Amino acid sequence: MQAVPDPLGPEQQVSGLGCPDCAGVLNVAAEGPQGTLQFRCRIGHAYAADEVIIGKEKRLEESIWTAVVTLEELAVLLRELIATGKAGSHAGAYEERAARALRHQQMLRQIIADDLSTALDSGADPDGAA
Repeated sequence: MQAVPDPLGPEQQVSGLGCPDCAGVLNVAAEGPQGTLQFRCRIGHAYAADEVIIGKEKRLEESIWTAVVTLEELAVLLRELIATGKAGSHAGAYEERAARALRHQQMLRQIIADDLSTALDSGADPDGAA
């Protein structure tokens, strides 16, 4: 499915994108003489193209941070179970999983550090027209 259907006219069409706020399906239409993209979900959230990009960037970073925290918490839990003797015969598997979780959270931290958001100039045309 395409993010923006082609051809696109003034009638709302289903896009291949979820709403940045509620994850519902976004509809899109080309409005006005320049065909400016306007997105709207069934709840009523409305966005210009740049706002969808910014919303997706924000949701992406939040999701990765959620994964980082979850991996760190998992590693702490597993290692505490080992340290308190509550891991029983699973101690080896718990330690292996804790180490893997910490490696993965470090990878995600690096992705966050390397993944710069799209540079959007507020004076630029959101549809990329010159």
